[in-house]
Amino acid sequence: MQRFYDVTLPIFDGMIVYPGDQPVRIRRTHTIARDGYNWSEIACGTHLGTHLDVPLHFIEGGASLDDLPLEVLLGTVRVAETEASMIDAKALSPLALDGAHAVFFKTRNQQLASLDRFSETFVSLTPDGAEAIVRKVIKLVGIDYRSIECHETHEYPVHKILLGAGVWILEGLDL
Repeated sequence: MQRFYDVTLPIFDGMIVYPGDQPVRIRRTHTIARDGYNWSEIACGTHLGTHLDVPLHFIEGGASLDDLPLEVLLGTVRVAETEASMIDAKALSPLALDGAHAVFFKTRNQQLASLDRFSETFVSLTPDGAEAIVRKVIKLVGIDYRSIECHETHEYPVHKILLGAGVWILEGLDL
């Protein structure tokens, strides 16, 4: 029997966002008592909560969200739990990922979800880990924090390796 799990984070006013991103603002503009209906405005960037990083995010002329083949989001997911502080090729080797359509990394990042501020010391994927994912022909890779790539990088090699090879990225998972 197939099981389905909701692994998305809620979006709410004032939630933690990646440094430099627009803060989330949700404001009730109309109410039933005053206007006969409820209506809200939401202002935010697209890089928040649980979200897909599309190739266009880092690859000039890359696919955008409306180009996403639905098959990328359909299939068996392997949840790979790891204690590694960084997910490199060595940390991937004991994980049973061969033949996986998608892999979601469950890490100590889960403990960061309760913080009221962004943490720069989250578990992320390294470039050689990204290359190992590509070699395994995985179509979707996800992680349980705001980014799959370490905070210190300004070249974004992990994103470029994965997205350039057609591997879509799902960030901000609630595992």
